[in-house]
Amino acid sequence: MSARSKLQDELKICVTSLLSSRTIADNSASHLQMPQIKVDTVVCINGNILIVYYTPGQCWQFRVISRRGEVFGEQKLYYTARAALKMGLSWLKDEV
Repeated sequence: MSARSKLQDELKICVTSLLSSRTIADNSASHLQMPQIKVDTVVCINGNILIVYYTPGQCWQFRVISRRGEVFGEQKLYYTARAALKMGLSWLKDEV
């Protein structure tokens, strides 16, 4: 598997994780509704991917996709993308 394919697969895993709590049901069927997520930053460091994103009502957050495909993050909120990025980089350095 090429590095590009692996990165694409890891991003799909992250997006799926971010959207997994957004399932809604209507009278005819269950389906996934895309929330209004704004991705600000995607950084790859030593095979780990850091994503900084914004969702309405939740401010800025970050998630990390490890080299093994595991998704990590906290439910802490940041008022700027820069603050979330700074904490995400620090967290990545310490935790993964």
